[in-house]
Formats: sequence, C-alpha cells, structure tokens
Amino acid sequence: FIQAIIRDITQRSQLEESLRHSEQRYRSLFERAGDGIMIMQGEKVLDCNERALEIYGVSRNELMSLTNYSLSPPMQPNGQTSREFFQEKVRASREGKRQIYEWHGRKRDGTSIITEITLTTFMIGGEIYEQAIARDITQRKQVERVSRENETLITSVFESAKVGICLTDDRGRFLQVNRAYAEIYGYRPEELAGQPFTFVLPISLHNDAVREYYSLLMTHEELTLLKRR
Repeated sequence: FIQAIIRDITQRSQLEESLRHSEQRYRSLFERAGDGIMIMQGEKVLDCNERALEIYGVSRNELMSLTNYSLSPPMQPNGQTSREFFQEKVRASREGKRQIYEWHGRKRDGTSIITEITLTTFMIGGEIYEQAIARDITQRKQVERVSRENETLITSVFESAKVGICLTDDRGRFLQVNRAYAEIYGYRPEELAGQPFTFVLPISLHNDAVREYYSLLMTHEELTLLKRR
C-alpha cells in the first residue's frame, strides 16, 4: 500500500522567486547608490553600501565594529557632543519626523568631512531600525566658504577704495556706490541707492547720458559723460 500526497506549490514557488528578484533589485540599487547608505539599530551599524565605505575610508568590517558616531569629532558645531546630537535626531525620527541635517565627521585617517544626512526610521518584525543616507558635501562647503571670504574681501576693497565706484543694473539704476563715489557728488551712499545714474548729472546731460549708457552696455566702453562730470 503506497500513499502519495501531492501538493501544488506552484504559487508558492512563484512568490519565492518574485521575492528573490525583488531582493536582488533592492540590493543592486542599495550598492550602486551615489550616496552612502547605512542601516542601523540603535548606535550600531548593521549594513552599509560601498559608497558609505568610500565616504568614511573604512572597510566593511571596520564600520560594522564601530558606533555610528565613532567616525566623528567629539563635538558638533552646534555645541552638542556627537552622541547627544545623533540621539536627538533618532528620537525625532522615531516620532515620525524625517531628519535632514549636516553632520561633521572624519575619515579613518582623521580627514574632516561634512555630510548631509537624511535619517528615517522603519520597523521589520517588531524591530526598530534607522536608515541614514549620507551625501558628502565637503567640497561644496569649502567652495561656499571661499566664496564668502572672497565676497568679504571684495566688499572691503569696494568700500575702502579712494576712487569712486558704482554698480548699476541694466536699467541704469544704482545698485551700490562706495563712499568715495557718493562724496564726489555730495551725497551719502544710501541716498543714491535705487536712483537712476542720471540723478548725479545736470538735467541738460540726461538724454545724452542715457544714449551713451545703453551704447556702453553694448561696447563695454567708459561712460565719458560721467568722466567729464
């Protein structure tokens, strides 16, 4: 006597195959992402993609053995310790508020880096996890700092120049004048801001000045009426 039980598992096999494909697609997107991605539970990094390893200059085993704020200075620029700052962001994330913030870190070799972190919380099987997406903005912040320094320098030179300097828009209105320029015509700088450049010229010269001004925009030559005045 032989008894055979046959169970149709076609649908289950198809589901399992679909799940495998979905996992492969997710893993491919995870590893190829242009930003660093870390999956954490509490303060521990459980998984990360290759870009995260590149950003921090560590191996996977090294990152897995560290807390997520180990590769950071003791203090963040806002005066909080790195640990306090991170824990504050985690609490806010677990309240359902996605967190986007700048994080000052350092590579394994001690090089300082600045990242923009997007932190979200999710749950699987009753367990709470955090996902941190890290974008390296170190170079952008350096460019912004240099730009600010250059702007400060240019403003200083503009204001301290002994010769008159003015900036106008394409309609001939003063955007900015330095003190030397305003004093030439007997005004304060704030009195000229927003006025047409003809404001400092005799009325008899206005028409010629306007024609010459628009010619200047095309040829980039010097405005001779202002020079004569």
